[in-house]
Amino acid sequence: MNWQSILKQGQCYTLAYDWMVDNMNVKAKLIHADVIGIGGDVKGKTYGHAFILLEDNKVLDVCTGVTMDKDTYYSIGQVNNVKEYTAREAAIEGIESGHRGPWD
Repeated sequence: MNWQSILKQGQCYTLAYDWMVDNMNVKAKLIHADVIGIGGDVKGKTYGHAFILLEDNKVLDVCTGVTMDKDTYYSIGQVNNVKEYTAREAAIEGIESGHRGPWD
């Protein structure tokens, strides 16, 4: 594990929100969901996670830099309890809540 990935741990909501704000012209959705970890300290544990669903049905995990097919990503992470936000919706939620997620 390198220093950049260590610094990103626990920052998925902030990183995904910032990506959406920085890329508002890209057709994508900010996703908040529950996932089941596949390795390290999170293996087998359910936790909240944020990532980007791109227009071409690919997932961009901004924490790891991994881009892969949505179905594969959802299967590997056992993604559930999914909430989708457009860039506009995410910006509004961020402003109204005063934080970058998760929102309920």
